[in-house]
Amino acid sequence: MRKLLYVPLLLLYFSVQALGQNFVPFTYQIGGTLPAPALYDITVPVGTPQVGLTLSTDGASWMSATLSTNTTPSVLTLSVNPGSLAVGHYTSSATVSSSAGSQFFSITLDVSAATSVTLNLSSQALTFNAVAGGTAPATQQIGVTASSTTSATATLAETTCTGSSWLSMSPTGTIAASATSTPLTISVNQTGLTAGTTCTGTVTVTAGTTTQTATVTLNVTATPAVLTLSSTAFTFNAVSGGAAVAAQTLGVTAQTSTSATATMAETTCTGSSWLTLSPTGNFTASATSTTFTISVNQAGLAAGTTCTGTISMTAAAVTQTATVTLNVTSAASSLTLSTTAMTFSAAAGASAPAPQSLTVTAQTITNASAQIAEQTCTGSTWLSMSPTGNFTASASGTNFTVSVSQAGMIAGTTCTGTISITAGGTTQTVTVTLSVAGTTVSTLTVVPSAYTFSAVAGDVAPATMTMAVTAPVAIGATAVATVQTCTLTNWLTLSPAGGFTAGPTTVYFTVGVNQGAMPAGTSCSGLITITAGSVTQTVPVTLSVISQFSAPLTVTPASLTFNAALGGGAPTAQTLTVTAPFNTPATAQVSAQSCNGTWLTISPSGSFTAGSNGTSFTVSVDPTGIASGTKCSGVITMSAASGVRSTTVTLIVADALSATLTFNVSAISFNAVAGGANPAAQTLTVAAPTTLTATAQAAASTCADTNWLALTPTGSFTASPTNTNFKVSVNQSGLAAGTTCTGTISMASPAGTQTLKVTMAVTAPAVPGVSATPTTLAFTYAAGDPKPVPQVVTISGGGAVGTFSVASNAAWLQVSPTCTVTAPCVTPNNGTFNLTVTADPSGLNAGATYNAAIAITGAAQSSGATNVNVTFAISAPVPGIILVTNAASSVTGPVAPGEMISIFADAATPIGPATAVSLNGSTCPAPCTDVPTTMGGVQVTFQPGGVAAPIMYASATQINCMVPYEMLGATGMKVEVKYLGQKSNALALQYSPTQPGIFTSLGTGSGLATVQQYDLQGNYQGQNSSSNPAKAGWYLMFYATGEGIIPAPAVTGRVTNGTNVVPLLGPPAVLIDGLPAAVPYFAEANGLVSGLMQVNAIVPAGVHTGRVSLSLAMNGVSSQGGVVIYTQ
Repeated sequence: MRKLLYVPLLLLYFSVQALGQNFVPFTYQIGGTLPAPALYDITVPVGTPQVGLTLSTDGASWMSATLSTNTTPSVLTLSVNPGSLAVGHYTSSATVSSSAGSQFFSITLDVSAATSVTLNLSSQALTFNAVAGGTAPATQQIGVTASSTTSATATLAETTCTGSSWLSMSPTGTIAASATSTPLTISVNQTGLTAGTTCTGTVTVTAGTTTQTATVTLNVTATPAVLTLSSTAFTFNAVSGGAAVAAQTLGVTAQTSTSATATMAETTCTGSSWLTLSPTGNFTASATSTTFTISVNQAGLAAGTTCTGTISMTAAAVTQTATVTLNVTSAASSLTLSTTAMTFSAAAGASAPAPQSLTVTAQTITNASAQIAEQTCTGSTWLSMSPTGNFTASASGTNFTVSVSQAGMIAGTTCTGTISITAGGTTQTVTVTLSVAGTTVSTLTVVPSAYTFSAVAGDVAPATMTMAVTAPVAIGATAVATVQTCTLTNWLTLSPAGGFTAGPTTVYFTVGVNQGAMPAGTSCSGLITITAGSVTQTVPVTLSVISQFSAPLTVTPASLTFNAALGGGAPTAQTLTVTAPFNTPATAQVSAQSCNGTWLTISPSGSFTAGSNGTSFTVSVDPTGIASGTKCSGVITMSAASGVRSTTVTLIVADALSATLTFNVSAISFNAVAGGANPAAQTLTVAAPTTLTATAQAAASTCADTNWLALTPTGSFTASPTNTNFKVSVNQSGLAAGTTCTGTISMASPAGTQTLKVTMAVTAPAVPGVSATPTTLAFTYAAGDPKPVPQVVTISGGGAVGTFSVASNAAWLQVSPTCTVTAPCVTPNNGTFNLTVTADPSGLNAGATYNAAIAITGAAQSSGATNVNVTFAISAPVPGIILVTNAASSVTGPVAPGEMISIFADAATPIGPATAVSLNGSTCPAPCTDVPTTMGGVQVTFQPGGVAAPIMYASATQINCMVPYEMLGATGMKVEVKYLGQKSNALALQYSPTQPGIFTSLGTGSGLATVQQYDLQGNYQGQNSSSNPAKAGWYLMFYATGEGIIPAPAVTGRVTNGTNVVPLLGPPAVLIDGLPAAVPYFAEANGLVSGLMQVNAIVPAGVHTGRVSLSLAMNGVSSQGGVVIYTQ
């Protein structure tokens, strides 16, 4: 990797990946490929004279250093050749000097052995379940084996619940690993831990350069897990001196996985060892039954003896018991059974097999009893017999009907039970076995069809992903993960693995990878195989190991909802946007979806490069074949080495009837004067209960040859709960007085076609008579204000008494008093009559202009007609600024040129759109070199000068923008917002050359700073947090704003392109835990808008452990208080 070195200061100015280290590490494995040289570009800032360079080294034979030229610009090449060096650590140095100073390079070479020992652990994960305040769970073991005998080191670390000493291991330290397993005993102790706590830890075993780890989890519950025993009493009947009777089985289950212990004790007949239990000791009880075998042996016991014993199952402090009784008789019963074993075969999901018969005879008439017991598959009532209870056995025989039912059982299930026939003290038994055969399936659905992981060499493993499996019917299946390449390590994991039941209910699996010690450039492939019956589905898995760290992804929005109607078309596709602070490889895919498993798609999918300009994806759904009333859920994942970001997608399919459209009117009528002006257009508003596709058109029923009816727009449109407005207009040209024309407006949707009748009546021109003034009215209204003041229309009878009627063609346009044809109003002789006209904004949309008309027509003996055309313009409320803060610190006060600020408003006086708009690939298309000054209908200007501000985010209550550099030294500074044509108040601001603020992880201006950290060797160590603290000497990278003016040309809103744009009022003074920290690099953040500064600081020696303060000062002005990082 080539790095950039500036002289004469000879300070390294690095990109995020380089971070400015002078430490140059090389590694070499004997017999391997020589490491690549390290290259440094050495130059001077633009406009600076060239300088001469000299190079010196310490003379180490295995290291060479060269300069391409002895003046700037030049390239420094550092390379190594281990030759015959033995295994070990070697150091060397090189110095580049100029007249202005020198730069020192520390070179190290680590030579490792040609081969390494392969280590294996018997388990990669242990789980303990304990009860708060109870006894500690039983210990567990991990076996360690190695490909050859070697010395290894075993260590233990508590990841969470640190300081409580809950985890211990024996032995620790140096152990001998070989082909024979070396056991490590793991113990936990929940003392002092409360119910609901989950603790995690790690067991690490290292031999040479090979390391294997296992995770340890302790779950602390409030109450002990309840054990359930399949039976609490067992009875055995044996003949003295005869063969031992058949063993019986005991099933043990628990609601949750928990450590338990099985023991047995002979209560009577002690010392004869007549009772055995297998297995005994520690076991893990779970929802899956654990089976124990109970056996008895009457050897040495006399006839008439009755022995009793107890089986104990203990979990935490709770013990469940089952009694065991052995009856020893003198001779076998005289009962005879027609069979001692019955076998039934059934198919999963099919009808039950036919019953079988059991006949019991006795040499003489005797009282007997019959009963059944399910030994396995208990609780499912699969075994029945008729009759049961007491009966009389005789030589003529008694018949019993034995039936089984496999209802609810999956393929591969085997159940056992016992029929007991007892006469006197002797019992004869019949074993019953039910085998459920495999159901065949034709398909398995596995989502997704492939996985791609990216991991950083030496970093933590990438986040796991989810796999979903469904089958048309319940069937036993297996899931197995295998590695095809990189087979020396178990880098691919699948949980759960092995047998499971596939069916219509989705079964979810977790797919994980671990790059371990793999070098950068490694590419591994593996395969997940899902098998059910004769059907097999495979899912390829790819792991790519990269050398650079991955940026965190930001995905917007976090959820998407689509609404569709049964039988209707697919809803309109929606867009997902993915951004990252800098370019990083990522993968887009649909990771899970319910319903038919194929309704959700994303385009493009697979690998892509996320960056600051944003990458847009089209998300589409197809409701075909999905029943009405169904709600389908899906997940889209965006994966990078830094983690996985998920977006939930919901598809709601409504019944077609629920897609019915609604109109604001039931019919539309126009009154037109032959040869006169066209009547004013009217507004038709259409809404739907859900978002759906509809079609609009207009057709004349009569007067069809004159094209008198028009609708705007026509054709396909999207109907939704938000009103869609149409303009309905007519033209009476060429039509005679007395003509009445009718037409229809049709709206087609999944619910069918709905129509609206339109009528136009053409009247004769008025003779002098009734007239009205004015003939036009205009109303305006701002949302939230009082209703507009009514206006007056004056009616004249032409110097005589005139009668007239008045008609309004819009509900919002109201006229008082009411004047109808049957009850007209009358003007006074030689006088006028006033009509009051009111515009009511209720139910109308802000930002729209509505048109309507009032028709005044002479009635009775009066003539004349006048149309008064009325417009009603409704505007949004006037925006109002209430507060301005530093966008990083959230602190009010003076602002500096180039500072990112946040402008706030009340919801009642919005300063932007209700749906937030942010800087992305749509608002600033690639290549985004200048941040826009208009976004979502919002503009922000600064006075003096009326300078437009670059905008990064705009919503109804908040705007994030940059203070223009033109405000340098300004007095009387003010800021105002213009939204939808309305200007806000001008808020006065104080001026400061600098006003630094540090960005925090929660965006509140306090708490944990957003800090990336690197160790002494320049290796990325993740984001600083309480669980990932920094060490002294580590490099911290964080961002700030408010640093003030930059060198000319300082272009407001320009995206920084380069790493050498240094604020003029620097350098910043950084304090960590109150101690001065070295700042090897500070500059405007490359790839981000000018006004955002990147700062690299070194953690000083002597810092406290834990939560410590972080601050910086520029030009004597300090950043906000309350910002912290974590150190160790």
